Amino acid sequence: MHKADRAFAQWVKEHGFDDMDRRVRADAMWLAENWAEVSGPRTPAGMANPGELRRWLNEAQADTPPAPELTIEAPARLTASIEQVAPQAHRINKLASMAEHPSHWGLQVTSS
Repeated sequence: MHKADRAFAQWVKEHGFDDMDRRVRADAMWLAENWAEVSGPRTPAGMANPGELRRWLNEAQADTPPAPELTIEAPARLTASIEQVAPQAHRINKLASMAEHPSHWGLQVTSS
């Protein structure tokens, strides 16, 4: 494992993100980096899932028109309750807060 990957893995564990699905964590980090783009008035009402926001913005920025939406009914057993989603939402909010106020969390900001 690369040194930067080990450092990131340690940071993830230290800040309580190690049990979050890595795809959800990647979408949450993307959301923190692109918050200004997706928090405006053109964002569809009710869209809050970081993965959905990421796909929506990618389609909005693409040169080709987005694919037509498909309606797929999910079985009732896939419906999540607020109790199931709340811990993940709390972690995503924490990650967004870290991105907006890195010094508050003891993080160093470096320019690329």
